[in-house]
Amino acid sequence: MQPTVRLPSALVPTAIEPRRPLATTEPVADFSLALSRAGAALVDSQATAAAAVDGFAAGLQGNLHETLLAVDKADISLKLLVTVRNRLLDAYRELMRMGA
Repeated sequence: MQPTVRLPSALVPTAIEPRRPLATTEPVADFSLALSRAGAALVDSQATAAAAVDGFAAGLQGNLHETLLAVDKADISLKLLVTVRNRLLDAYRELMRMGA
């Protein structure tokens, strides 16, 4: 018989948060509206990350793990938006080459 190991209550998850979609699932009729929503979501994630870093640095809220998660989410959002922008520019350039 093996001994039972008890974890401190701080290490045991109490509830699993449901995954939220990164973008709204409702259809968007206008492409520029979809891009502006994506930009607004990026600004929100950057602001959340900045607030988490400031709160952690001041010792007011959160822990290192939560702070790094917020920063990584903001980083991934930025990389995604830059990748989409680059692909759109590449597609535009390809279309301009085809017309010439």
